[in-house]
Amino acid sequence: MDATSPAGPWTAARADRGEPRGPRPDPALRVGRETAPFERDVRTLEELGLTESLPVGYHLSPRGRAYLRI
Repeated sequence: MDATSPAGPWTAARADRGEPRGPRPDPALRVGRETAPFERDVRTLEELGLTESLPVGYHLSPRGRAYLRI
């Protein structure tokens, strides 16, 4: 996904890396991305089982944490 992304590498850079759960002011802006494309990317990661949705926000799933350790 990183190789074909017009935004450049985003999977590892965007993964939450275990930061505290809960809302963020705007995580897309924090990494220099527009909100709508960023949210689509997060949904893609969720479909792959790498993130999990929370009532507000998201976090890495066990699979996502394992992927980052590879």
